[in-house]
Amino acid sequence: MVTFANDLPDPSWFEDMKTQFTADVCSEMIEKHWGYIKRLGSEREKSAFDSMLYKLFMDRTKPNITIANEAYISRGLLVVVDAVYLRFYNSAACGMLLSSFLNRYASKSYLSELVERYRSGQSTKGQTFKELFFLWFISRAEEVTIRSDSKPFRKLSLSCHSWFRLVGDEFDPPMKKFTHSCWILLAERHPRFDYIFVDIVDSQWHIYFFQISVDSFYNHNRDYAAIENSLLPLSGKEDEWKSLEFASLSTSKTKSEQNSTKLSRGLQRRSKKKSRDNLKQREVKGDCQLLNILCLILNQEFTIMLEEDDSGRVVDFRLLDSKGVDWRDCISIVYVTPLPFKEAKGSLSVPNYVEFLCREGFPENFRVLLKEEK
Repeated sequence: MVTFANDLPDPSWFEDMKTQFTADVCSEMIEKHWGYIKRLGSEREKSAFDSMLYKLFMDRTKPNITIANEAYISRGLLVVVDAVYLRFYNSAACGMLLSSFLNRYASKSYLSELVERYRSGQSTKGQTFKELFFLWFISRAEEVTIRSDSKPFRKLSLSCHSWFRLVGDEFDPPMKKFTHSCWILLAERHPRFDYIFVDIVDSQWHIYFFQISVDSFYNHNRDYAAIENSLLPLSGKEDEWKSLEFASLSTSKTKSEQNSTKLSRGLQRRSKKKSRDNLKQREVKGDCQLLNILCLILNQEFTIMLEEDDSGRVVDFRLLDSKGVDWRDCISIVYVTPLPFKEAKGSLSVPNYVEFLCREGFPENFRVLLKEEK
């Protein structure tokens, strides 16, 4: 193809040939994929294939070739990297396998199974809710409502049949520039966020970082899962960047904690009286998890400026591009929980950069599923 293109006087001919070549390859991939599925005869073969799909799209660890040992060998949609790891051949290949995955795991029967597991399994309730949230909303054009104390309510549809995995500093399948909405599954080294949803409508961007839990914000948002740490350098967590252990406060009412609660409420009231210009601004230097992810998604360089109150607590942040334009309004950090808003937020003050998707924000048919049987 390259040799032929070198003899063409018009470069646009090469683009036409590339388009035709891609269409032919995709047609062949589709034929092989669905032909394989139709030939699955025994329950053992179907189970092996379903298990592979689940691990490809739900497991946060890097996919090992062993997940496909008895399912989908040499079908052209998956490639082996370093003789160990599986990756998608391209976005088209990922889309074909995603369709098969959703046919199985976003089906009414499997979702019903998840609902029963959520209602009855206390030890696995958190993980089941994460799975139920993703599988329900990726395949249904239903709106959710995101809210906070400091921003207007935001309605959003999460329905989108496009998916990527972030492994290290690369997307799987490979993607240099996002042009349409998609879900992003984060590898296990990103404990603060479970999913990212990139919403692109008429070239307007908004990126949602979801942290999902069945607990209240302050019961979950602590230690390695504290969202504030995603705004700080990856190294030197104990240095001057380590502000108050605000995200690790317990809601239990010991005397010292009650005093801390009163202090935080006082700081919140005072900070509300101040404009953003009166907050202390500090640039993040070094690696920062949130910044690294945003640079990869948006394919350009940014700087994060932290906004801190008098106590050193991070209240909010700004995301500045190379021209000094602030993209902060395009970013939402959302805590997702089946709890009502007041219970999810708790009595302690919450940083301005945290928004909530709670029971009241889910559509009625999803709220019904979350009701536990008495």
